[in-house]
Amino acid sequence: MQPTLATLLKDHQAKQLARRKDNETLRADASEAIKTLSTTLTEDVQQKVSVILSQQQEIERKTSELAGHTKKYALQTEKWLRSVQQFNDALKELGDVKHWAETMERDMLEVAATLEFVSQGMDEFQHNTITPAP
Repeated sequence: MQPTLATLLKDHQAKQLARRKDNETLRADASEAIKTLSTTLTEDVQQKVSVILSQQQEIERKTSELAGHTKKYALQTEKWLRSVQQFNDALKELGDVKHWAETMERDMLEVAATLEFVSQGMDEFQHNTITPAP
């Protein structure tokens, strides 16, 4: 028996319907797979962005902390520099005092020598005036 035109048409329409259903199923599966892939990729990207944001916040916190420490150490360094300068000034003053003391000592030695000279001269003068000349 030969298939009739109506039977061929019915078979063709049934096959087309089956293909459409298969295509719709495949399209739905592909759409679901794309949705799953998109969700997975989005979650992965969001997780990485979250990690990056957390690291950025940590870097900013540490940067702020480091800036505070740097300022503190800069102030401490300035304080030390002032102390060293004051110490240097004090050493210069001590040098000046030492020089003054040495000058005073020299002057006093000269005064003592002069007094000694005068004293010896006075002794000779008194000795000459007390003892009569022969």
